[in-house]
Amino acid sequence: MMLMMLIVIIIGSIIALQILPGEEMITRRSVEKSLDVDLSQLREAFDLAYMAGEMATDTAVSSQPIILPDITASDADKHAAIALAIASLTARGYLRSDTVRDPTVPAFKWGTDYANYWQVRENVASNPSFEISESGAIISWKNHEGSDIDATDAHAASVTSFLQSMQIDDYPYQNKLGNMLASGGAALMLTK
Repeated sequence: MMLMMLIVIIIGSIIALQILPGEEMITRRSVEKSLDVDLSQLREAFDLAYMAGEMATDTAVSSQPIILPDITASDADKHAAIALAIASLTARGYLRSDTVRDPTVPAFKWGTDYANYWQVRENVASNPSFEISESGAIISWKNHEGSDIDATDAHAASVTSFLQSMQIDDYPYQNKLGNMLASGGAALMLTK
């Protein structure tokens, strides 16, 4: 009876160790979640500044727009421009804190002196819905260059409706695949 009970305890312990996630995995998920929160704060801040006209020279407060560097600029210029943009977003109230950083990078390797600092990347879609609408009705579809898209386009399939989805959006109410900061919208389903 004792031997049988010992065997059951050993088998149960082995199964429990396999089912429960390891400490390393829990720590990694926590760090990745923290990175997701910081990235979503930055994306939301840039989107809000864009919607408020802060990214354009003719509508920005005090005629000082928040400008990100060109992708072909040197690393030093990119880092300086990103640091200035983050400071401007914080000063104008779009970003809660300018201490957002990548928690997967050790603190002593983070900042404008290191290659691990925020990087400028091109986003082909730039989170648009591509829809041109009047009075809530979609009248046409445009690609990121402003040219008309029709249903025969090799890159576009049928119109797809999207509601708020936290699996898709970077932050609440972004509505990435519909109208930005709207409660709903439609977008083209990209097939290529």
